[in-house]
Amino acid sequence: MKKTLIFLLAAILLVTCFAIAEQTEPTAVPENDTVVTQESESAEEMTEEIADCPENYFVSGFVMEVMEDGSILILTNQGEEIVIHLHEETINEFEEILPGQFIIADYNGMMTRSLPPQISADHLYAYSMDGIVTELIETEEESAFLMETELHGVVMVRLPEDIILPTLEEHVRVHFNGVMTLSLPGQINALGMETIPNDLARTMPEPAVEATDAPAAE
Repeated sequence: MKKTLIFLLAAILLVTCFAIAEQTEPTAVPENDTVVTQESESAEEMTEEIADCPENYFVSGFVMEVMEDGSILILTNQGEEIVIHLHEETINEFEEILPGQFIIADYNGMMTRSLPPQISADHLYAYSMDGIVTELIETEEESAFLMETELHGVVMVRLPEDIILPTLEEHVRVHFNGVMTLSLPGQINALGMETIPNDLARTMPEPAVEATDAPAAE
């Protein structure tokens, strides 16, 4: 009788262990299935938000010709000719566009493969700052110079590779996007530059610029 009771208790204990093991065993995930966690969902949402952010596309250069239909042919610093078309919603900050002017054109990133390539401008504008070159800065990392301006004092001008350094005490007009850093001295990124004859120096008022604490160099 005792042996039968012991055997029965052992069988009950064994069945109970098997039941507990089945409940605690992790569920197998098929190789082709993907486990989506809260973290991965957040990453997907973040990626979608970044993908929706518009990019800033622009071209800049000196006007070569204003065509009869209002289109503008410019020459960039890289020596490339581009035709800029205007449409009804184009924001044009110029009262008149003439050959020799420097302009910046924001557009949607779409450019034809024709010769010359063509874009449709969303915004036409340009800002310039006049000054006398007081110091040249040339290193392996950057090319820049300091200039003394009438309105903003000393300003550092950072140059792209396609614009060469001016000479000391030369009076220059620097074309840029209108943004200057809050640093001392203030810094701007040149998009174009030209020499100003002494008799025309500082005869044009300098535009108001947008100050920012972001670094000028990208």
